[in-house]
Amino acid sequence: MVSKVASNLKTVIVSVIFGIAIAVPSAFAQSNPALQATMREMGATLRTITLQADDRSLNASSAEAALRLQELSLISKKQLPTTITSLPAEQQPERIAAWRAGLNELLKVCADMEDAFLRNANADVPVLIDAARDITARSHSDFRPVP
Repeated sequence: MVSKVASNLKTVIVSVIFGIAIAVPSAFAQSNPALQATMREMGATLRTITLQADDRSLNASSAEAALRLQELSLISKKQLPTTITSLPAEQQPERIAAWRAGLNELLKVCADMEDAFLRNANADVPVLIDAARDITARSHSDFRPVP
């Protein structure tokens, strides 16, 4: 009896996971694939910085990672999300301006982060990481496509 229940539970769990696996790519397929790749790299780079932030021996690597975040932010300014590109043409300029303003804000934070690592001012970095996360969260709520 227990074996049959476990088998049925396993079937249900696998079905749910498989259903999610099918639904998630279709949601991403509706978005800009280049932007998705850039955003994934930005997230991974910020995680790397977060993990290295307290270790001064890694400051050169962390400064390079902060520089990479700046580069990715610049790239993202041209990679518009579908929440903008799907709007009527007359509505796009305002949303593009908001998109770029958020990325400019992130650029400034990442430049300050790079500078902090170059100055060995690691105590300044956690506030900058939090600021980058806040900017990212706002951007995602404003511009991420709803699956």
